[in-house]
Amino acid sequence: MQKKQEENVDINMRYAVAEAGGVFWLYDPGQPSFDYHKPLMMNEFGAEIARMWISGMTADEIAGKISSETDTDIETVKKDIEAFFDNLHRNDY
Repeated sequence: MQKKQEENVDINMRYAVAEAGGVFWLYDPGQPSFDYHKPLMMNEFGAEIARMWISGMTADEIAGKISSETDTDIETVKKDIEAFFDNLHRNDY
């Protein structure tokens, strides 16, 4: 999966996370204008999960990384990540 980093933007072949004014957005930079897909606003934690997902990490890998970095119970982190991915699916990502 090709990934490029620019100022405040992480881009892969399909999705990107950008920060503007303290707000984070997940969007599809390659989408055609006739089939516009509204960017998804998220908080900093959601943006971090999205960046890991964009980089190719699985939900379990993301949970393990966050759990070890924050000293949070892995099951709690997995529930949060599941809610994050449910939100992506509800918004057609």
